[in-house]
Amino acid sequence: MKNSKKWIVIFLSVIAIGVIVCFSCYYAMVSLTLSRHYFDDIEIVSPNGDYTLQICEWEALGGTGAEIYYVDNDGRVKLGQTTAKSGVYPFRNGLYVIEWTDEYIRIKYRTGTGVETVDTSSWQVTTFSFPNTLD
Repeated sequence: MKNSKKWIVIFLSVIAIGVIVCFSCYYAMVSLTLSRHYFDDIEIVSPNGDYTLQICEWEALGGTGAEIYYVDNDGRVKLGQTTAKSGVYPFRNGLYVIEWTDEYIRIKYRTGTGVETVDTSSWQVTTFSFPNTLD
């Protein structure tokens, strides 16, 4: 009787370890698939040299995007983000136009939708206000 209890404990231990290993592998695969992969940051300076943007472009399962930061001597402030279809990297590929003012920036960029053409008027437009710290 003692021998059979020992084998039951060993069997249940092996099953428990197997379940833990399977869940760990599943969790690792899901997190790698769904998490964002960031590319090298892109720095864009305004034509007059007064403003600097840092673009942190990323890809994830199902799409791409970029986090847009305003950079100054005190660090960086997130202005917002953009999104695009999977495989479309507007900032890495130079498929964007920036309109600079003292109050905001307006970014036109390709998103990969079917209605876009090489004419920038068909691109996505996003406007970001500069932080109040500029005053």
